[in-house]
Amino acid sequence: MTRSDIIKLIYQKKGNLLIRDIEKIVDMLTEKISSSLAEGHRIELRGFGVFAPKKLAPKMASNPKGGAKINLPERVSVKFKAGKLLSEKINSKI
Repeated sequence: MTRSDIIKLIYQKKGNLLIRDIEKIVDMLTEKISSSLAEGHRIELRGFGVFAPKKLAPKMASNPKGGAKINLPERVSVKFKAGKLLSEKINSKI
């Protein structure tokens, strides 16, 4: 599902909102999540899941194309853990 799909879905469900207002809301939400993660904060959306920054230690890796060893510096990745309601909904479809 893309950003435009989300905007269309919200518009279909809540027809009293203008598309430009929905776009602003979606942009504000994604910007706030991104900036909070960049600052090292954890984001919890009840029923959906938790986004949390995770520090990855520096390590030696190999280039899959040529096999050459490369040094990867310390970096931060985003970890996602699905919430209980999301997990149940996904697993009920299997």
